[in-house]
Amino acid sequence: MTSAKFNARTARAHLLGGLSIRFRVLLTIALAAAFAPASALAEEPAPIISKIEITGSQRIYADPIRIHISQQIDEPYDRDAVDADIKEIYKMGFFESVTSALEHRDGADVLVYKVRERPQINDVKINGAEAIRADEIAAAVEVHPGSFLDPAAVKETVNNITEAYAAKGYGDPEVTFKAIPQPNNTVSAVFSVSE
Repeated sequence: MTSAKFNARTARAHLLGGLSIRFRVLLTIALAAAFAPASALAEEPAPIISKIEITGSQRIYADPIRIHISQQIDEPYDRDAVDADIKEIYKMGFFESVTSALEHRDGADVLVYKVRERPQINDVKINGAEAIRADEIAAAVEVHPGSFLDPAAVKETVNNITEAYAAKGYGDPEVTFKAIPQPNNTVSAVFSVSE
């Protein structure tokens, strides 16, 4: 009987060994698909959006944000459209972050865009800049009171101050920036120059 088991095992190994690995994988996938329940293969329909909300905005009204939203109420949820909407809202320049969430409330599907505003600048101070005139420093500043804190504008200001010193023949000063938090999501923008 041992020889019969050996022969059956040998025959099965020989049969499977003769099939390529690629064929075996395809055969496994085909068999799994054939025996899978129909519900597992069918995609669930996208939920219909009943309402769109915008949360987290403190200074920016919802209407200017809504202009950048292509996803519509009473239409199926479209992940690609929502991703594009998030990018468009972020491009407005007022927000540190923009996310979305699909919430199911009282039998309705609500799409929520969550924004977090950048802080607003209360005042701008420049410390330690004594080698060049105040009006030359002021011309180099790209951040202003009342505007939102923009990292690109901060970087440009640091570069402009450095260039203003270089234009006057001064060495490479160290220019640093610090945003000092104030109440109500505001900051004091402080540039420090080590000449």
